[in-house]
Formats: sequence, structure tokens, C-alpha cells
Amino acid sequence: MKPRIMVFAILMLAAWVGDAMANPGGMMTMPDRMRKLDQIMQQARDTSDHNMHMKLMHEHMQAMRDAMDQMNQMMGGRQEMMQSMGGGMMMGAQGQGGNMGGGMMGSGGNGSGKAMSPEMMQQRMDMMQQRMTMMQMMMDQMMEHQQELERLPKG
Repeated sequence: MKPRIMVFAILMLAAWVGDAMANPGGMMTMPDRMRKLDQIMQQARDTSDHNMHMKLMHEHMQAMRDAMDQMNQMMGGRQEMMQSMGGGMMMGAQGQGGNMGGGMMGSGGNGSGKAMSPEMMQQRMDMMQQRMTMMQMMMDQMMEHQQELERLPKG
């Protein structure tokens, strides 16, 4: 792919991700989803009724699944992320094993063997950081979910 086309494609993708995160097709935003997850978890903590607790925990689990689905739609999922990094972790230049396959630092994931520009590298790093932040929030929710399930005695 020509450098100009690649830069244009990356800029378009970044704009699309930004729009999707702001309000993806009328769906809830990720911050709204996180607030909803927190609200459901607080309700579960506040109830002493076992049946209500379990209902809220099921609702929390479904809300986590919905948030993960939305994140995968916005960010392309794990497979797409790995492919954009040049084949994924543990794949060397010829699939022989190694660190990152040169995709992020070397070929830019386009197979041309040319290095990414500093701007493209920064964009990719920003997108990866954004995804990591969202994943950390989801992991926090999962940990809270597990702790809350263990809190109340089985009814």
C-alpha cells in the first residue's frame, strides 16, 4: 500500500474510532456503560435479598458482555489488533517465532518492510493505550463481580 493511502486509511480509522467512542451509532458510550456497571454492582452490594442479589449479578454479567461486545466492535477485536501488529505476538518475520514480528516497529503491519512514520506509530500507540485502559476497567468489573458473588452466603 502506498504511504499516502496508508496514512489516509489510518486517519480515517482514528476518526471512526473517535466517533464510535463518543457515541457509536446511538449505542451507550463506554463511560455510560461503566457507570451502569457500577450502579448495578452497588445495588447488588446494598441488597440483602439473595434472589435480588442473584438477579442483579446476572444483569451485571450481561452488561459486562455487552460492554465487551461494544469494545470489540469499536476496536476490531483481538484478532484484528494482532494482525495490525504484523501477525501477532510470537510470530517472527517469517513466522519463525520471536517478539512482535516487526509489525509494530518495523514493517508497520503492511508487509512492505518500511518503517512506520512517527505520527503513525503515535496513533497506533494511542489506540493501543485506549484499548488497554478499557480492558483494565473491564477487568476491574470482573474482579468486583467475583468478589460480590463470594460475599453473600449461598441461599
